[in-house]
Amino acid sequence: MGEAKRKLARNASDEENSIPGSHGPASEKSQHIMVAIMQTLKEVYPECDCSIFVFEKAPAGSDRNDRYNYASTVERADMNAVLRAFLARQDEMERIDEAISKRASGTA
Repeated sequence: MGEAKRKLARNASDEENSIPGSHGPASEKSQHIMVAIMQTLKEVYPECDCSIFVFEKAPAGSDRNDRYNYASTVERADMNAVLRAFLARQDEMERIDEAISKRASGTA
C-alpha cells in the first residue's frame, strides 16, 4: 500500500475548512515577498529553522475575511509546539506587566 498523502490546508475547499470562508491563498504580492524572505532567512541562518507570518487585512467593504498566512521550514506539528510555547510565554509576560502596572499605580 502506498503512503497516504496529506492535503495541505491551503488547498482545502470551504466545505473542508472548519470555518468556511476563513482561508484564502496569500495574495500574489505576499507570496512573492514571503518566498524572498524565506530564501533570505535560509541563506543567513542555514543552521536555524524559521517561520514568518503575514497578515493581510481585507479591504474596506470587501466580501472576504482578513487573511493570515505563514511559511515555515518545519512541519506543522513542530510549528504548533513553538506557537504554544510562545503564547504561554506571552501570557506570563502579560501577567508580569499587569502586576508591575498595578504596583506602579498603587492598586496592588
